[in-house]
Amino acid sequence: MKQQRLPAVFSMGALVALLFFVRPAAAADAPQAPAGADSDHRLVRNGLVVEFSAKPVEKSARDLMEGDLTDVRFKITDEGSGQPVRGVAPGAWMDMAHVIQGREGTDQKSCKDKVSLYLKGVVGMRPMLDLNSYFVVLMNNDASISVVDPLVTMAGATSTFATTMLKRPGTDWARHDNTRRLFVTMPKAGEVAVIETDNFKVSANIAAGKDPMRLAVQPDQRYLWVGNNAADAKDSGVTVIDTASLKPVGFLATGAGHHEIAFTADSKYAFVSNRNAATLTASDVANLSKTRGPKTVARPL
Repeated sequence: MKQQRLPAVFSMGALVALLFFVRPAAAADAPQAPAGADSDHRLVRNGLVVEFSAKPVEKSARDLMEGDLTDVRFKITDEGSGQPVRGVAPGAWMDMAHVIQGREGTDQKSCKDKVSLYLKGVVGMRPMLDLNSYFVVLMNNDASISVVDPLVTMAGATSTFATTMLKRPGTDWARHDNTRRLFVTMPKAGEVAVIETDNFKVSANIAAGKDPMRLAVQPDQRYLWVGNNAADAKDSGVTVIDTASLKPVGFLATGAGHHEIAFTADSKYAFVSNRNAATLTASDVANLSKTRGPKTVARPL
């Protein structure tokens, strides 16, 4: 499964999925779907069945539109048994359904030529959507985040995809699984930066109390918890931020020292360690309140 934002010209008839299968002993040409009512969704070729679907991540009655975050899925099974195919390493791209300009030959050859170009990872020869892509994100000592694309190089010299500038240097980060946002604490700014991972730009800076350090998103993704390592005990604890509104909704003074944060799997309770106070605080997430007095724990980590 791959989540992608759809390009402006997306339609099931305008795009073609290019598949490339590498078996342990040989490589097969990428199959090209024949014309037909079901060709955009299901292809049978050489004993393999490939089923394709593209559905919006958020439930909606309307059809997919430009900019929608989309689940793109390829299901690959054996034609005879219907079982998943093992021992293959599939690659997938989405591109315009026409042959490469200036190329001669059949559609099958054109599809193979496109895959060959895309595998080279050259800037300027990229598909509309690369479903094999991923990024390596690096937090730098200065006030920046570097984003590296390991699959694409520019002039064979660099794979840097983007550089995100922050107000102040970052210390910790956490990702929101639903919105794919990246949150970064900036202790010297007293804020949390919100980075949109579809373009790696900062969309907001949220006030997060004094000396925000550790970050944790609770399992249901509703709240972002920020550990405040403030010098004064009254300001040392956790700031809770609503991940939908991107606004602080509460602060709990839990005790002095560095804080680590953990949750129950159902997101009902949060646990905060207070290193200098030698205590552990349990909090009711629904009410954003302490459940009872903190438990004494020697130098909790």
